[in-house]
Amino acid sequence: MPGNLLYRRDRHWVCRPQQGRPLTICSAFYPIFGDWIWGWPEHIIDTIATFAALFGLATSLGLAVQQINIGLNYLFHISNNDVESSYFL
Repeated sequence: MPGNLLYRRDRHWVCRPQQGRPLTICSAFYPIFGDWIWGWPEHIIDTIATFAALFGLATSLGLAVQQINIGLNYLFHISNNDVESSYFL
């Protein structure tokens, strides 16, 4: 697919680790920042990515529990309080 930007190897746009770089989020910033990315910026970027994934997972779980609780309230008239919502977690 020569017209697709994700497969152009000459500009490092492929979505896979290259040139011995580790499979981490900070490796995606290597074409932008170069060798400056290794060291303390690597740890900051990876830490932010870990917390973003954690908070995203917690948000998705919380919204799913709310939808289940509202659906059960609609179908079976189960009350909508925090105590019964915690059973689904």
